[in-house]
Amino acid sequence: NQNPQTMSAEEPTTAPATAPLATTEYEQLDFDQKMRIYYDRVFPYDVMYQWLSYGNSGKDSSVSEAFCRREFSFTLKDDIYIRYLSYPSAEAWKQDMVKKIPHKIDMGAVYTAEPKQKTFLSKEAFKEVSREFVLDIDLTDYQEDGTIKSDCIDPSNPEFKKSWKFMAIAVKILDRALRQDFGFKHLLWVFSGRRGIHCWVADERARYMSNQARSAVADYLNIFKGGEGEKTKLSALNGQHLHPSLERAYATLQGLDEDTDRDLSFESLLVEQEWLQPPPP
Repeated sequence: NQNPQTMSAEEPTTAPATAPLATTEYEQLDFDQKMRIYYDRVFPYDVMYQWLSYGNSGKDSSVSEAFCRREFSFTLKDDIYIRYLSYPSAEAWKQDMVKKIPHKIDMGAVYTAEPKQKTFLSKEAFKEVSREFVLDIDLTDYQEDGTIKSDCIDPSNPEFKKSWKFMAIAVKILDRALRQDFGFKHLLWVFSGRRGIHCWVADERARYMSNQARSAVADYLNIFKGGEGEKTKLSALNGQHLHPSLERAYATLQGLDEDTDRDLSFESLLVEQEWLQPPPP
């Protein structure tokens, strides 16, 4: 891995303007060339900047202190990993993205100082201030215990749609729990880029939660106990009654999704995943 501070100290340069490409010309480009076009022409820098600023400006109203002190990390070609990048503006962010062409971007916490200055600061002067509360769900987690029997790796496989239904159900259940049980309002659901989904909870109260509070929310939403390969189901019953959150989750598995008319019922999962079929010899 290259030194993050060495990389971040480079002066960003703007990619030269290029004429529109025909479809055939674009398809002939290699991956990095396509990514450069995406970062130069398509990536929503202004929208992302507005979100990550949270209306927090410094003495200069055009500068967001929250954005300036946000850490970004890039994974470049050949798995070169760079941490502690930060930018004073959306334009500076764009210039560096077009220059470095990251294959993966991670957004970290907001610190007490600009992350690119970390090398020159003491531990006391460089501390985490806030970060969004993020939930991560992978389809392969369902596959490991046999819940999902259809393909959950290759989106081009027709069987993948059967697996993705579990993500649709997870969004419905978790979105309602986060809003109704915890009162969160600002939730962003996104495709993780491979085989699952992320939920970014951006409420101010969520961003300033302690690690203990984050763990408590996650534990509330989790009905399993144990580490990898040793999950033990927790008791979901209190006497003869389900916990209200589990009753709500069960209700989600009764019929059609009101938004898409897609059948999310337990019965449809039972048939699609062939749970009652005998294992192959």
